Amino acid sequence: MTSVWIHRGDEVLLLLRRGSRVIPDSYVGIGGHLDDGETTDPAQGALRELREEVGLTEEDLVDFGLRCVAVREMGDEVRINYYFAGRLRDDREAPITCTEGELRWFPLDAAFDDLPMPPTGRAALVDWIDHGRPTDGIRFVAVDKADAVVVQHGGGAGDLRSAVQAAADRARALNDAVDLAEAAFARRRAHGATADEIAVELGVTHDVATRLVAGNLPLGALIRSAEYSADDAHAVALRRAAFRDAVVDENAAAGG
Repeated sequence: MTSVWIHRGDEVLLLLRRGSRVIPDSYVGIGGHLDDGETTDPAQGALRELREEVGLTEEDLVDFGLRCVAVREMGDEVRINYYFAGRLRDDREAPITCTEGELRWFPLDAAFDDLPMPPTGRAALVDWIDHGRPTDGIRFVAVDKADAVVVQHGGGAGDLRSAVQAAADRARALNDAVDLAEAAFARRRAHGATADEIAVELGVTHDVATRLVAGNLPLGALIRSAEYSADDAHAVALRRAAFRDAVVDENAAAGG
């Protein structure tokens, strides 16, 4: 798949692509599937889609180029998306219609998290806006089957195949690690681990631990969230100390 972000000033052009009964409407860049013969030159496919959908050519853009390669794990397959960007020339009219849906300009500081967008497209766009625009390097985004995002910062074109493979490997490695953690957690629950014990072991709040033990919060969702890091040793130490103090107080109150 290819996608092109057309931008001018502090705005970016997105397409509200119409969905179906099973696929909701969503905002995307302008693009589509690669045809036969375009997989080795995604830019060719991106420019073809740009011409077919909104009537623009490479001559209408400044600094057109590949800005992000994203991989998304979809069960038994890994999908690759190529994201291009180009600034609309000052003397060119902006497209107002598209064969695939409705065009709309958004400020670069828009709340894209609130827009209906594919997880891969949102992650790639936000990363490009926040980090990629000042450079002409290629950045890499991996999205696993639970929509967790891993970003690899590329400084230039480099070895594209190796970079894409590395990003895909990182997405699969995260899934493998989550599977192992969930299996270990299931064993702890089976042996009667309490919420207090889980809170100490994972370094999470008692409320989060209670939800985990009750099965209301999947451990994988917690691991993949931005709110949890197993490397936060200081927070874990503080919670362990608080748990020990609570146990001491409880024993003292009981005369132990």
